[in-house]
Amino acid sequence: MKGKKAFLLDTHILIWLTRGDYSKFKGCDMSFLRESCFVSAESLKEMALKLVHGKIDIEGDPKRLFKQIENLDISILDFDKDAVATLFNLPFYEENKDPFDRSIVAHAISKKMILVSEDSQFRFYQKHGLRLQRLK
Repeated sequence: MKGKKAFLLDTHILIWLTRGDYSKFKGCDMSFLRESCFVSAESLKEMALKLVHGKIDIEGDPKRLFKQIENLDISILDFDKDAVATLFNLPFYEENKDPFDRSIVAHAISKKMILVSEDSQFRFYQKHGLRLQRLK
């Protein structure tokens, strides 16, 4: 893995990839898929909550989702004490009140990964060490 960059995928990127919805990436730089890709356990928690509240639809059961993630060569990262410590020190921005976003940002910063997202609200965290690759 030497020489490869490490990318943390935002939740919506993971959803699009597991659905095979590559139309969402039209005109985007997808070279990150040739690198080391990860997803935060916080993204999976977010997906589980959205599923329960009917905000997303996931075909099959969680085992199928985990298999899709594995087939995409994406690794799942536990939200560890370094990520929690970073979250404690991350400022709050009125423009982004989503607790999952804040957790994912903290995870990317703590692991020194590049966060892949189309979310424009993440730009506020770049001055706090977030490395960001925005789609679109």
